[in-house]
Amino acid sequence: MTEVSPLVSIIIPAYNNRRTICDAVDSALAQTHPRCEIVVVDDGSTDGTRELLQERYGDRIQIIHQANAGPAAARNAGLWRAQGDYVNYLDGDDLLASTKIARCLEVIDQQQDSVIVYTGFQFVAADGVTPLPAETPPAPSGDIFCDLLLGSPITIHAPLVPRQALIDVGGMNEDLQQSEDRDLWVRLAQEHDFLYVDEPLTMYRLHDDALHVDVQQRLEGRLMALQLARYYPKRQACYDDATYDHLVAGTHHQLAVVYWQHGARVLARGQLRSAQALAPSAMRRVLLAMSYAFPARAVTWLERVIGVVKGRRQSGTAG
Repeated sequence: MTEVSPLVSIIIPAYNNRRTICDAVDSALAQTHPRCEIVVVDDGSTDGTRELLQERYGDRIQIIHQANAGPAAARNAGLWRAQGDYVNYLDGDDLLASTKIARCLEVIDQQQDSVIVYTGFQFVAADGVTPLPAETPPAPSGDIFCDLLLGSPITIHAPLVPRQALIDVGGMNEDLQQSEDRDLWVRLAQEHDFLYVDEPLTMYRLHDDALHVDVQQRLEGRLMALQLARYYPKRQACYDDATYDHLVAGTHHQLAVVYWQHGARVLARGQLRSAQALAPSAMRRVLLAMSYAFPARAVTWLERVIGVVKGRRQSGTAG
């Protein structure tokens, strides 16, 4: 009998996910669509994830082992190995509803043009079952490039993407340790429309020890993604340079606040200088907003920093 080739590759990066990886793999194996392959990339785990996968699943899944290189590199390793026409990423602690792949393919078949279909998601507790209430941002359809520059409502496991589209953009940017998925969606949106299916067909697990999101890392990733997107040809159709400068400056402002809260004044000063260089007129509004959240000495320090930056700009010296 001729073996049927996979239509969809579900790629799961795993790093020290021994407690949750089987839930993720089981949800991938439970897909109602029959032509799915599961590719798990063990990214240098040290907790027995690799051994557990081999013992439990054998040849039912493909397992790739590599030295720890980060989630973007792990997803790319899976992409280069994948054989399906479509790719669905899934993190090692999240889950797919059993009809996720079938539903996305059904919607794709109804379209005349090539689109990237993505679905809604549900936050779940650490047990992977209990749903958690949460407001999710609006999810746009069509040409969503401009929307993605403002923020991404798309979780990593929501889209079903043509594999060739991922190859054409070079996969994920392995230099990014945060917001690498947002950067990927932005690059894909330069050439492809997205179509949202308002059904929660993916589950995003919130761990008991990780309910406080690392805001600093996310903002750093967002900033890098915005800085990269500045040079994408389609960006100027969304925002002129001055408007985009204000958008990027806003992220610098947010990072300055986070750095200040963590006691990293030098880093906070650097972010304020970068924001001042991009959008000088916005700085006073920032001070007014921060005056409600910080002690007077903090605002005084910020005013001093802004004054120094202004002086340097006026004298023509480097900031």
